[in-house]
Amino acid sequence: MDKKTFLSMPYFERSNQYEKWSKKSNYPQWILDYYEELINKYPHLSLDAIGYMLMLTTIDTMTEEEALKWPAMSLFLNEI
Repeated sequence: MDKKTFLSMPYFERSNQYEKWSKKSNYPQWILDYYEELINKYPHLSLDAIGYMLMLTTIDTMTEEEALKWPAMSLFLNEI
């Protein structure tokens, strides 16, 4: 599934699709590329924080700036 198709889906469908990918550890290439991009862009964040940020920016369609300010993200940011 390409990124455009995924992002055009309703929230609940995006969430279900992401969960399916997660259970099978079989993500589309655009997710893997974005994950790597986030790792390089935010090297100070843990991989757990990067994974959470990826979910916020894809399933919840937040911007990266919004995701970094999301209240639960502070748990990861305090790890630094």
